[in-house]
Amino acid sequence: MPGVIVPLVGAIIAGVIAWKAIGPSQKGADAAVSAEEREKNKEKEEEEKEAGPPISATVGFPAYYPSRYAFPGRTADLGVANEFGYGTEEFSDWFSGNGGRAVGLDSVRFTVTPLHEGTVIVQGMRVVGVQCTPTKFDGTAFVPPPIGDGGDEVEPVDVAFDLTERVPQPRTIKNAQNVGGVNDAGEPAGEVWHLGGRAFSAGIYLDGGESPDSRAFDVYFFTGDKDCEFGVELNVTSDGTDDWYPVKLTTQGYRASLAGQAMSYRSVVEGVSDTQNELYGPGNPFTPITVKKERL
Repeated sequence: MPGVIVPLVGAIIAGVIAWKAIGPSQKGADAAVSAEEREKNKEKEEEEKEAGPPISATVGFPAYYPSRYAFPGRTADLGVANEFGYGTEEFSDWFSGNGGRAVGLDSVRFTVTPLHEGTVIVQGMRVVGVQCTPTKFDGTAFVPPPIGDGGDEVEPVDVAFDLTERVPQPRTIKNAQNVGGVNDAGEPAGEVWHLGGRAFSAGIYLDGGESPDSRAFDVYFFTGDKDCEFGVELNVTSDGTDDWYPVKLTTQGYRASLAGQAMSYRSVVEGVSDTQNELYGPGNPFTPITVKKERL
């Protein structure tokens, strides 16, 4: 071991001596070149940013957690999902990976941040590539356990789309009610959502720069009795240019999917258990979701 250390120490000392032997002018020239390269790289990054999309949209956790889920086939229990906490990313990944979807209503959150200098204006929002078919998710209904609300420091902008409309429009949300009893048809009244007029009656202004503004959007989707897949785009004005830009709806991509409400399910599983989940059915543990809308 000493035979290895001594030459190594000698090499280090020789390197230090060699560095000290370099004149001050050479050191200054090297530092100037390095600073110039950093400045060029910074300018290149800024040019690429200005030439690209005017915004970024980061996926987050929405304020609303669905209480209705379903699998297309009959499922005996939740398997390894019992090891995860409901509401965690691991649970969501497992559930979607096994074909599960939220039923009738779901929401996504994304936070928009300007990437360009100056002010960008979010002018509107639309759903794109909407594909809806009669629901096939009548295998197993899953009723998740309750989950608490962590609260938000900044109030998000709420937007709602009724995907059963011929051309879904971005609407405001007035209120939601859990209505007890039965409706005129003698069926459970369930959950009623009241939607208002257009969500973008005025543009949302966000300043860019070194300390840019940000704004979070919670976007709600209603599908009635249809299974739907869709994407979302934002209409943004920046530096005199107006265009539509896609936003990510999940950590995996730009498309989201949602199951329709079935009349009945072949089996039902409730909660998350340390052992076998309680299974029963056929039946329907969900009260219906009804959407009432004002005229645009």
